[in-house]
Amino acid sequence: MNNIDEKKDPELYARAFLEDMIARLSPGERLPGLRELMQRSQLGRIRLKRVLDEMVALHRLELRDRSGFYRLQEPPQNQIAFIYFSNAPLIETKQSFPGGIVYALRQEAEKQQLQLKIINAVNMSSGKLSDLLRRQHVKTAFIMGGVDANLTSLLAGQLPQCISLLPHHTARVGNELRDSPDMTQIQLKYLFQCNYRRIGYIHNVDEDWNRSPVQLQRLLDYYRIMAEHGLKVEPEWVFYCGYTWEHFNNHMHKMMRLNKLPDALIVPGSALKYIYRFCSNNGIAIGRELAVIGCDDTAPELTPRATSVTNTPFEIGKQAWQLLQRCQSGRNLCEYTQLQIVTGETVRHHDQ
Repeated sequence: MNNIDEKKDPELYARAFLEDMIARLSPGERLPGLRELMQRSQLGRIRLKRVLDEMVALHRLELRDRSGFYRLQEPPQNQIAFIYFSNAPLIETKQSFPGGIVYALRQEAEKQQLQLKIINAVNMSSGKLSDLLRRQHVKTAFIMGGVDANLTSLLAGQLPQCISLLPHHTARVGNELRDSPDMTQIQLKYLFQCNYRRIGYIHNVDEDWNRSPVQLQRLLDYYRIMAEHGLKVEPEWVFYCGYTWEHFNNHMHKMMRLNKLPDALIVPGSALKYIYRFCSNNGIAIGRELAVIGCDDTAPELTPRATSVTNTPFEIGKQAWQLLQRCQSGRNLCEYTQLQIVTGETVRHHDQ
């Protein structure tokens, strides 16, 4: 460091002095106080403080309140983060959301000797999350669950490589893997092929539909396609599932009091257990007297096995990893998940 002349280039001298001091410390060890640094370097407080702040921004140092500056750990070069927002525990199995996605991502990461770090940010402010990512030197991340467009935009701007998975907002932000918009079309086409025409729709679009634009689009597609086929929809055939048994049960009873009942129902995965319970309580044979087609294959243990149109979590994870590889060219890419029909026993050919 002594070959840099303080008088000719004090900024370079300050940086070289601090780099030399940092090199003498072990990761996590505290730098001497500002007064001691001034005495050793013969530099002024303002210049030293400015360069110290630069070192913090470059992740060479960490500033701890009322404690001083500390040398940071060397940033890991093989780390990828999965950032999600949920109060529910994450269970890594192939069929669970988002556990199945993480399961696939971890497999792909391990093939390349990379570490997948899990961050649940459900109770973090955007500033706290952003600071955490800086301190942990996260450069690449997958983001999933309940994220608004502003937060996604903030993270996409901070992270060199960032994939937004199944975003709930409609704004286009960075690289994205979105829910396929074709769910309702596939469901109705399958039901039409099986000769069903009186079809009800249980949805999960609550009063604040801005939080669920994908589900709203699927509901609108239902009304549009039914109208295009000249099929009447009774008001009681369509309702919000409500996520409580009492709400669901009340609406089903209203539907069943009609003279003209639906012979098929499209049901969100979260309500499959409710529809099975209702039919069991009321002596309705699912599959024979009432066809049911789900929006997710989330309850494979139910009998008879539900017919569903689904995004398979494990396949979403693999597709997300492939998208990450493709977006490293610097272009912003947007892809959609691939839907497939899980042929269960709750939709059969219907003789009208």
